Amino acid sequence: PRPLPSNTYTVACPAGGEAVPGLPLMVSMRIPDCRSGSLLWADLRSPIVEYASFGKDRYPARIGVAAFWNELDRQVTAKGPPIIYIHGYRNSVAAANRRALAVQVAGGGRPIVSIIWPSYGQTTKYFWDEANNEWAQDQVRDIITLIARKHSGTAIVAHSMGNRILVDALASAPDAQTLFAQVVMSSPDVD
Repeated sequence: PRPLPSNTYTVACPAGGEAVPGLPLMVSMRIPDCRSGSLLWADLRSPIVEYASFGKDRYPARIGVAAFWNELDRQVTAKGPPIIYIHGYRNSVAAANRRALAVQVAGGGRPIVSIIWPSYGQTTKYFWDEANNEWAQDQVRDIITLIARKHSGTAIVAHSMGNRILVDALASAPDAQTLFAQVVMSSPDVD
């Protein structure tokens, strides 16, 4: 996997703002890349968990940690327990978020949190994705278990290699049998 770059990627990124009320939320382990003047998500590992809200244009914008939790709490109060979606191998941020939106629709419009780990989005990068998935497991495990413990009735949907993160979280949680109200393992890429 690529080494972390200098802060040239994030130096032009706007500081975390407020979430757009009612729109999906995103948690990313990718470095935000603002060198072009607009926010992109590099396929590089971020040592800092990034929080985002889908904008009205459906592109995620960085938000603060408090803004993330406040908006999630507000959405849960209005629409019910959240659904967490963890994408699989060979997914760009855009592709992962499109699938998260589809999961939200299938889930009756419940709040959705899209978990983004650094996938290269290329068939030939399977082993790189595998390494990045393993690298992201600790951060993602902490976030998804916190969401589930805070919001009873949380469902989780993992696709392909995203199931490795889910399996790790379930194996590590002492309350695994009651942690999630529903677990969906779609095309699981696990041994």
